[in-house]
Amino acid sequence: CTQNDVIIIDERIMKPLLHESGIALCPIEAVIAVMEVKTSLVTAHVRKAANNAKKFLSHVRTFALPDQLEPPDWTVFAFDSDLKTNRAALRNPQLGPNWLESNARALIGVCAMGCFSWMRTWNGPDQGYSWKLHLHEDGTYEETKRFLALLSDKVRTESASRYSTFASVHRDL
Repeated sequence: CTQNDVIIIDERIMKPLLHESGIALCPIEAVIAVMEVKTSLVTAHVRKAANNAKKFLSHVRTFALPDQLEPPDWTVFAFDSDLKTNRAALRNPQLGPNWLESNARALIGVCAMGCFSWMRTWNGPDQGYSWKLHLHEDGTYEETKRFLALLSDKVRTESASRYSTFASVHRDL
């Protein structure tokens, strides 16, 4: 298992089994999203987070969640980045999607505050999922707002779906 910085759960499904001094032991059925938080982002952090997500999510899909439920969304958020040049693949709209597909397929989002954000979004059955880039402009942090808004929307949607599924199959003995 891995240690994660932010875990978003739906307590309507199940409360943490342990929550003490900032440490929580959460049942996977209630985990909606996971965020690894970094001070400064480099590509190695993105690769490592994707690796953590891939390992973790393979166990979740095998053992814990019914097939009709999506596994937790996994993201990386950083307060800064060393990837501020336009030569960096993660700042390039043409290179970024291929780099993310090759190195970070298990993630649904990457955000470096004040630099860029990428989110994997659904474009309908004809186009499927694709990565969308938003670059930092003019000091408004729109890339960060967009990242958090899309993540919040995905959390709300998945939480409602998961709660509905568990509520419909739950039976007291």
